Amino acid sequence: MENNLEIEKKYLLKENTTKEFATNFLISKLSLTKSPTPILINHDIYYDKCNLLKNLGLNARQRKVGKETEYTLKIKLDTQSIDKRKELNFTSLEEMLKFIQDNLKLPIHHLSENLKLITTRKLYHYNSKDTLIEICFDEVNPYYENIPLEPFFMIESELKKGNIKELEYLNNTLIQLPFLKTCNLSKKDIALTKINSAQNLILKRTKD
Repeated sequence: MENNLEIEKKYLLKENTTKEFATNFLISKLSLTKSPTPILINHDIYYDKCNLLKNLGLNARQRKVGKETEYTLKIKLDTQSIDKRKELNFTSLEEMLKFIQDNLKLPIHHLSENLKLITTRKLYHYNSKDTLIEICFDEVNPYYENIPLEPFFMIESELKKGNIKELEYLNNTLIQLPFLKTCNLSKKDIALTKINSAQNLILKRTKD
């Protein structure tokens, strides 16, 4: 098991802003450099049990990138924010489930798939002094019971090394841009909101 601290900020685009404009503007304004692996396709499956993990601020995920598969449990360190989360990585779903049972003392013996995301991620680096911040431009395609839902675009800035004050400085710069808005939801939460909206719409049409 690998134990990390994830420190990041998330942003969504305001209405009538294209992902191409936002991406090109930020690359130029921040003098971003391409990551050694500039484009990734993430295939994510999220797990839960009757929303127990969600209600406790936990995210259980399987991620496949190419031939690599990793299982990750994210734990909120602040109930009001997802800026800081403990990130635990495992080699199997069974290992992650055992940690949930033994260390978090949750009586969960089975996790069910509740969401799939396919994300095309463009990776860039922002360097300031001795600080490295990874900027991700994510085009997210959610699936519910293998039915595609409306995609959405998210920008993430994650502190990889150095001074957290540099991340705060960058965040203060980004939130002043007229086409960005801060986001305190994970990709999973946004996708689940879309699922709930779709289900409510279907129910309304059925009643009508």
